[in-house]
Amino acid sequence: MRIFLILIVSLNFLSLNPKAQTMVTNEVFNRVFQIKIGSGTASGFLISLEEVDYLITARHTLPKDITTGSNLDFEIMRNQKWEKLNATVLLHDNEKVDVAVLNLHSNNAGENLFDIEITGSSITQDCYFLGYPFGSRMDHYNGNNGYPAPFVKKGIISAVLKDGDAVLVCLDGHNNPGFSGGPVVINNPSGLKHRMKIIGIVSGYRMDDKVKGTPVGNIITYENSGIVYCYSIEHAKEIINKNK
Repeated sequence: MRIFLILIVSLNFLSLNPKAQTMVTNEVFNRVFQIKIGSGTASGFLISLEEVDYLITARHTLPKDITTGSNLDFEIMRNQKWEKLNATVLLHDNEKVDVAVLNLHSNNAGENLFDIEITGSSITQDCYFLGYPFGSRMDHYNGNNGYPAPFVKKGIISAVLKDGDAVLVCLDGHNNPGFSGGPVVINNPSGLKHRMKIIGIVSGYRMDDKVKGTPVGNIITYENSGIVYCYSIEHAKEIINKNK
């Protein structure tokens, strides 16, 4: 897949623009990474809990037969090259929960300068989701030690659905392949300046199939409905707490 490199006028724009800081902070921005598992690319983000680093991504990006406790070899993009990493896979007991936690067995991330919870979010609230659509990335962003910057998209929280113990957060937005595993963030409702809250993990989007008549018969086309499916960040915490 061809990677489209994004040239930005000022390499410091993302870190210095004060308006951007009120939207998605550097503390969140610099925790999002492009990963490759097998031949497919996806998104992931780093959190630290009890001095352990975890990379959070979508479960469907992993091999279908993988189980909790399995070792996973994967790659992360840095300085326009793929670097090899290894992690222990942690999964939710409910296979419907499209969340995977990769234990990196390290303690390098430091304190999370953002909150990790869905509590306090509300329907119609503005939100942002970050990732690498179609494998695209900002290689020339120099604010994160060689790791490329993600794309940022905006939406609103449209609904929160429950399927048993699975909590699905639906956004009104436009998702693309490659965002899977990226974080969904909101401005912290507590009013703490420049401190954001990660509330979910991008899973996919609802397709809308339409039948169109043609001279040779009807054809079915599939369009992006604008409904983004995400899973609550609480599921990542459940997975981590069960596997301490």
